[in-house]
Amino acid sequence: MADELWQQMLGEVWARLDREAADDSDSRPLWSGSVEVTGEAGHLPSRLPTEDTAIACAGAALLAAAALHARRGGDYLRVLRLDRAHVAAAFRSEAWLRVNGEPSGPGFAPLSRFWRAADGWVRTHANYPWHREALLRALETSGDPGAVTAAIGP
Repeated sequence: MADELWQQMLGEVWARLDREAADDSDSRPLWSGSVEVTGEAGHLPSRLPTEDTAIACAGAALLAAAALHARRGGDYLRVLRLDRAHVAAAFRSEAWLRVNGEPSGPGFAPLSRFWRAADGWVRTHANYPWHREALLRALETSGDPGAVTAAIGP
């Protein structure tokens, strides 16, 4: 069976980090062993490989922590484990945040999203007031989502 996408992504990142570490210190690998991912897929549905990307990111952080732990004299862990549901909860933590028992609201501002453009899609970030102002200045439009759609759209 071919590797899952998260395995390919994590393998590429870790191989690069391992090469860079070998250039800077002794020739020992940072860490070698296996990463096991448990649980059913489908916690981060998307057209993009969001769940695989989240697992690869969490896996890289877990590998780095295990390598640091071993280099500082701790037990060398041969198998590291991630649970898909736990990774998804961490990556969507804003959905679980409550303030005084109530949902905190959307994680992103209305102008922070994907917009269809003439050559595909563009992702904007306007969560902070100065980012929103810069976006609107660059597009030479108002903050109305319809006006932004017209300015970016095909």
